[in-house]
Amino acid sequence: MIDTAPPPPSSVAVVSHTSTTFTLSWDQVLSSDVLGYMVTYTPVNTSCEGVLGGRVIVNEGNTTGYLLTGLQEYINYSVVLQTKGNQGYGQSSAPVYQRTLPAGMSVTFSHG
Repeated sequence: MIDTAPPPPSSVAVVSHTSTTFTLSWDQVLSSDVLGYMVTYTPVNTSCEGVLGGRVIVNEGNTTGYLLTGLQEYINYSVVLQTKGNQGYGQSSAPVYQRTLPAGMSVTFSHG
């Protein structure tokens, strides 16, 4: 049997955001091989100098959320997740696009 990387997370969403953070959620990946996740965030369509993206390693395989910090205010970001397994990282999730808010504001989305 050939080991493969776990499937990508699904239903990735930003469930709340501020001027410098996104709270992410996703559906649990049903695989015993999940060791963690990599969150990649990239500024989109910005002409501002000094706006950087990055990657964060989440070393918890059974989690379904993460607080992404250190973002810059009022910037559009693309966020994707990859599942980490014994064979490395799998395919990326579908991208989620969200803009951080102006300083001092926050938004929480409710489902239902």
